[in-house]
Amino acid sequence: MKRFTLFTRIKNRLSDKEFWKYTLFFFAMMVLLYIFLVFAGGLSSPEFTYAEF
Repeated sequence: MKRFTLFTRIKNRLSDKEFWKYTLFFFAMMVLLYIFLVFAGGLSSPEFTYAEF
């Protein structure tokens, strides 16, 4: 019976629009932070080129 309750909770959570709204918002913020860090690292060292390899 407890297993069925867990399955119902997961099903309810995945069908909740507010859950998806906040999950996608968090994912988008993490992607934007990653992109910002990549570009900030590239801008902080302008002397780096791929020709150095």
